[in-house]
Amino acid sequence: MKIQTILFSLLASITHAQVQSAPPVVTAVMNNSSTIPAGFPNSGVAPSSLLVIQGSGMAAPGSTAVLQDSAKGLPSTLTGASISVTVGGTTVTPAIYYGSPTAIAAVLPAATPPGNGTITVSYNGTPSTAAPIQVVPSAFGFDIYHGWAVATDATSGALITETNSAQPGEVLVFWGTGLGSDSADSDNTYTLSPHAISTPVQMYIGNVAVPAAAIAYSGASVYPGVDVIGVTIPSGIPNGCFVPERGRVGHVYLLCAAERAAIRGTVLRPDGASCWQLTHRRAEPCPLRTLFGVGTRHRFGTRIHQRLRKQQGPIDASTFGGW
Repeated sequence: MKIQTILFSLLASITHAQVQSAPPVVTAVMNNSSTIPAGFPNSGVAPSSLLVIQGSGMAAPGSTAVLQDSAKGLPSTLTGASISVTVGGTTVTPAIYYGSPTAIAAVLPAATPPGNGTITVSYNGTPSTAAPIQVVPSAFGFDIYHGWAVATDATSGALITETNSAQPGEVLVFWGTGLGSDSADSDNTYTLSPHAISTPVQMYIGNVAVPAAAIAYSGASVYPGVDVIGVTIPSGIPNGCFVPERGRVGHVYLLCAAERAAIRGTVLRPDGASCWQLTHRRAEPCPLRTLFGVGTRHRFGTRIHQRLRKQQGPIDASTFGGW
């Protein structure tokens, strides 16, 4: 009986070790906000942007996605998970916002060169098979919050929603990630003095081009990997509860936020009236609407904006480089 007990314990230990040493599996790497799969137009991840890694066995079993506080500095290892990216002979270690067995959100460092490379996720020191990653100069994605493209009032920080509409002349801050490399700001720590990013930006609201002079700022936010575009809503923009917005960053046209956000865009009412009681209707289609997974919403967008509304002070123009 004693021998059987010993053998049982030994086998159990071996099985446990085998389970623990099973390598993580990476199945997808995407821009955290656009979540455009590799191989599609506008796919790829830019330096200084948020990436999301999908897979299995990438972090401690049972761990949940808990957003880390960038004011304290984002960790390079979280719930046993760490990331390594190699492009053109340069290897970087992204800082992690959250980690779970099936999803990790992290910041691709500014020093990552554009090109085709590999990404490896390790759990407790056991690496995954290297997966491909395409790093591009810029690949912006609009953030999504509860089905809406994320836009906040530049002065009050209030989120534009069904019950808080935007008006012409109001300065809005559109949130997302992927404007391009930002070597002037930290890859892992909250900053009070973010910098503009030089990538050219063109915005369209209601399929009307926004004048360049109305784009007050485009660059880093106070949060690592999170970008903002400050826009004064011009007159002549179509009114409605589901006004689509899209953009062009560099030479890449962006997915229409209204379509990406389950056919909802920015709420724009000239009288500031609530759209809550109005009948929902489909927004005017965007040119890129058929290319991507319409109607999805990413967890990180919800989590980051819960923090924006509760922590680290008001959002105002001075927060984004003094524009």
